[in-house]
Amino acid sequence: TGGGDSGNIERPEDKDNYPLFLAELRAQFDAQEAKDGHHYLLTIALGSDQSAFQPLGWAAITPSLDWINVMTYDMAGEWSAVTDFNAPLYAAGDSNSDDITISGLLELGVPADKLVMGAPF
Repeated sequence: TGGGDSGNIERPEDKDNYPLFLAELRAQFDAQEAKDGHHYLLTIALGSDQSAFQPLGWAAITPSLDWINVMTYDMAGEWSAVTDFNAPLYAAGDSNSDDITISGLLELGVPADKLVMGAPF
């Protein structure tokens, strides 16, 4: 795990517990669906920083999810050392891009039909 607010508390076992947490949520949502016939969506929002999402066990995570909202924006801003694009489709130099982020997730085995690419507006 990694990324996010510097004040976040992260533990090594978070990587293993996260898929278990999602699986339990999915099981509870499915049990409720069996009672009332309503499908309960389970989604996550995911940043575009590969160093944060590469260590996660996607094979264990994705079966529980309906989709993954990939935040392919805010790649540059006032915090950046140089002016760069906020949400570049393709990389300019060594910058991140939508293509790099989505391709990276696909290479990790995340199913394409579970990825929703975000866009700034």
